[in-house]
Amino acid sequence: MYWVLSLLLLLPYSINAIEGYKNYSGSISSRYQIFQLSPQTDKHLEYIGKLDEGLGFESLPIVHLSIITQNDTRQLERLDVLRAVNKIGSHSEVLVPPGKINHIIRSLTDNNITYEVAVDDVGAIVARERRALANPNPGTFDPFHYYSYEDQMKYLDFVASRRFSFVTQGIIGYSSERRPIKFLRIGFPSRQFKPSLVIEAGIHAREWIAPATALHTIHELTTDGVYENLLKTIDIYIIPNTNPDGYEYSRLHDRLWRKTRSGPRGPQRCFGTDGNRNFPYFYAFDGTSRDPCSDIFHGDGPLSEPEAAGLSRFLLAHNHYEIRSFSKQSKKGGMCRKTIRGFISLHSKRIFRVHLVEEMLIEQ
Repeated sequence: MYWVLSLLLLLPYSINAIEGYKNYSGSISSRYQIFQLSPQTDKHLEYIGKLDEGLGFESLPIVHLSIITQNDTRQLERLDVLRAVNKIGSHSEVLVPPGKINHIIRSLTDNNITYEVAVDDVGAIVARERRALANPNPGTFDPFHYYSYEDQMKYLDFVASRRFSFVTQGIIGYSSERRPIKFLRIGFPSRQFKPSLVIEAGIHAREWIAPATALHTIHELTTDGVYENLLKTIDIYIIPNTNPDGYEYSRLHDRLWRKTRSGPRGPQRCFGTDGNRNFPYFYAFDGTSRDPCSDIFHGDGPLSEPEAAGLSRFLLAHNHYEIRSFSKQSKKGGMCRKTIRGFISLHSKRIFRVHLVEEMLIEQ
């Protein structure tokens, strides 16, 4: 099956026309850029690790580095590390605001770190991407648009009402701003628990392609008869938008917003938690931050975010025991195992690289 997701549509839209929307564009001297850093030595890794620590991204041990001056740390501490790095030969991607471009170029040059400007004008891409926003009719589905949260939910309502013989709808919980987090169960009824697959999307708000992919998956499963036998065998649960507050904030205010919208916290009154780092497993471990202003803030405690808590409760409630009786052929006694056999969390590895091409072809 092929999914064609066109991300750049030629519809009239002006990013500057939206009141309160963060503008990443401007003249050559006032535009945001994305730098790709290529570490070649352990010292280079330490440098980028220190850069990460400035954001609270503690994926590497905190060490004293002679190659980074106090001024470096002060100037670079608020850079947004879009893609972290932990080995030589990999690439880190950093969003650089206009006031710090010259400084980071000097710092990288002084430390002999290879870099290139991966995206020259972030604002131009943000503006083009916003042309793919849509207000479609609830009875239609168009994979060439990004839907608002409200329209996403209308589409779920429509599918559940039209495909009621094998689609049911539910709510895993509510967001900090009291938006319902809905799911669809796609699968034909059975007298016993069936194996199931759970697909979750959107926990990182700025990764718009994740909810879009989840919605397209719903569309394919509920309109293409080739999946009928599959859906008689298993149930597929799809949660297309686990972080609706952050998603809407990224649509209406700041395209690069990543977290939830709980808060404010701390003296700087920062909002949000990285919902993906709010689960009990390896809570507050490497790659998270105690700083509520960090994009990878792990929250006030495990499952402190209603979005993460709701997903956790949902998984526990739907992971039933499947009991298999004695089989004369296999001569094995009965056994039981949990019904959730797979969990997929949809993410976008590189936010902007996805949008530099006119179409993305995904083969499954």
